Amino acid sequence: LNVSRIESGKFRLQWEDVDVRAMAQSILELSKVQSERHRILISVADTVSATVPMDKNKMKEVLINLVNNAIKYSPEGGDVTLSICLEEGNLRIDVADQGMGLSPENQKKLFQMFFRTEQAQASQIRGTGLGLAITKGIVEAHGGAIRVSSEGEGKGSTFTVLMPVRSSAPQA
Repeated sequence: LNVSRIESGKFRLQWEDVDVRAMAQSILELSKVQSERHRILISVADTVSATVPMDKNKMKEVLINLVNNAIKYSPEGGDVTLSICLEEGNLRIDVADQGMGLSPENQKKLFQMFFRTEQAQASQIRGTGLGLAITKGIVEAHGGAIRVSSEGEGKGSTFTVLMPVRSSAPQA
């Protein structure tokens, strides 16, 4: 449904002031049950406002997808780090893992609908190839951008979300 709404332009956000620290903590609690082999680390900079206007449910969906992917694509375990800070008027969210990593070619295609890396398919990691396309749509609907960086296969990945910090929710 989200894909259809994003493509048709009928995707709407429900803006509210969100406690970013509480949201990050709830992601930690949800993610802990997914894997005992991973250590989930959260860091929220002191400079991050107590609340930030955003669609709480949609941004939770973004963070859950990114953290779950970090766990899923780090099958041997390791650290998954969720870091939130302010950078040049933007809320910066980084989700980093120590997993499979991505080739430069795959990094370019990763946010396309139905794209799955050959490595994910060969490792029989479940997925539809829609999660990151939906994540990108949600982030862009907030006026933000998402990118991925990896030093290559086997070196982990970092997904970075940048969203403008607003003093209040945009009017519908």
